[in-house]
Amino acid sequence: MQKISFSWMLVHLRSLYYKKKFNVKIGKNTYIFGPCEFSGRDNGKISFGNNTIICRWNVFRAYGGYIKIGNNCSINSFCHLSGNGGLEIGDNVRIATQCVLISANHNFKRVDIPITKQGETRKKIVIEDDCWIGAGVKVLMGVTIGKGSVIGAGSVITKDIPPYSVVVGVPGKIIRSRLSGEVQE
Repeated sequence: MQKISFSWMLVHLRSLYYKKKFNVKIGKNTYIFGPCEFSGRDNGKISFGNNTIICRWNVFRAYGGYIKIGNNCSINSFCHLSGNGGLEIGDNVRIATQCVLISANHNFKRVDIPITKQGETRKKIVIEDDCWIGAGVKVLMGVTIGKGSVIGAGSVITKDIPPYSVVVGVPGKIIRSRLSGEVQE
């Protein structure tokens, strides 16, 4: 008989708790290591694929939209993922600590109405397979990050990124292609 440590038992129990309490779909061999916040309010949906690791202190808020995370992913601590407009993360994606993915933005055109009363614009974020999102990256609504891309720490992504790109900066700028190794000017 396999011996299971107390800490692993807690990880399993925590994953079961989140699945039942917050209606989160959790795939096989997917573990949540520590407290996280889940909100599927307004019929929002949150799902994790198989073999995915979720570290402690993350926030997942669907806000009537959805968050779908693929297989073999990892999300490190202190990340905030918003699914208002939809958030799709492919397979084999690595997201480092303190990343923020926001698929909506407040409307603020009118000055005679408080911003909180003007609604929001929602647009889906897609992170394709095999991407690495560095520490502290911000991804804004409507963005697709192409397959195999690497986003450098602290970058702010405001527009689509082609597959196999290396991106750094604020706003994010492609500095080279992983396919050709060619440096972008």
